[in-house]
Amino acid sequence: MSTPTSSSILVGLYDAFFLRAPDEAGYTSWVAKINAGTTLNSISKSFFDHPYASTTLGYAGMTLDAYVSAIYKNILNGTGGQVPTQPEIDYWKTYITN
Repeated sequence: MSTPTSSSILVGLYDAFFLRAPDEAGYTSWVAKINAGTTLNSISKSFFDHPYASTTLGYAGMTLDAYVSAIYKNILNGTGGQVPTQPEIDYWKTYITN
């Protein structure tokens, strides 16, 4: 079932991967999928594989360091677009690969 936490994470995923808030139809569709048992990890993978994210924004051609940096900056853009330190990049690389 969709919770405020999973719903807010879904909005954050849109911001991180697509640099925008979800449109109503997309949000409603993904919430229904969450309610049906789709995991946020599966949704993240789907967002990464989306042509806009992988091709237009270039995520598919990035090194893992560059990808982590891009997503990190996208998420924190509202707080100054912080650039991650190497230990932060290394942490997230380990998280992603595990």
